Amino acid sequence: MDEEAVRTAFRRLAKVYHPDVPQTGDITKFQELQTAAQQLITGKAPGAAWNANSLETLFTGSSTHVYSSPAQRPPSTAHQPLQQADFASTRNGRVDIAYCVSARDPNLRKAPRLDRITHQALPETLSRVQRVLTEMSGTTAEPSTPLPMVGFILEGPTHSIGEQQVANIGMALEKEFGIELLTILAGTWINFPMPVELQTVKDLADYIAASLTLAKHCNFI
Repeated sequence: MDEEAVRTAFRRLAKVYHPDVPQTGDITKFQELQTAAQQLITGKAPGAAWNANSLETLFTGSSTHVYSSPAQRPPSTAHQPLQQADFASTRNGRVDIAYCVSARDPNLRKAPRLDRITHQALPETLSRVQRVLTEMSGTTAEPSTPLPMVGFILEGPTHSIGEQQVANIGMALEKEFGIELLTILAGTWINFPMPVELQTVKDLADYIAASLTLAKHCNFI
């Protein structure tokens, strides 16, 4: 299994089927895509014939029929994608900036913004990140799991946050580690500044570890 090919295919298809993409966005297909990609990466897909091309063939048909036969459908596992109800509060008003400002931990300490990941997370830090992501998304957050598969989906080159669920995950991580990770500007815009190489749960843990280390070095903490 070429894991990088699977991730590349997932990212390409996610740009088409993400619920916020006009005209082609499809929440059902996006959830199916999350499940299929995760099963390919974890080796739980049905049969050796499954590979990155499986994602392409499964998600380029009609919007009402994802799998060509029931036998092709990946088996049910403990890894469950976000359900439609999880997006209900964000379909109209999307992220509530005023709520985020009021709900955010007021005692967060400043941390420098990083253009690249410079440190490796300790096992304890990785475990804490996994726990937060698993609790917030309801999906098991393995170190190699792509962040979109645990509901952490950012939008555009500025890494904007458009869904309340994503903002809630960000705030939970801030509270867990006591540092600012989100940027809220003028009460109208919120984002998660991050290096381009940050793709997986392990990458996120490394990023947080780097932020903590540099913050201490710069006397922020």
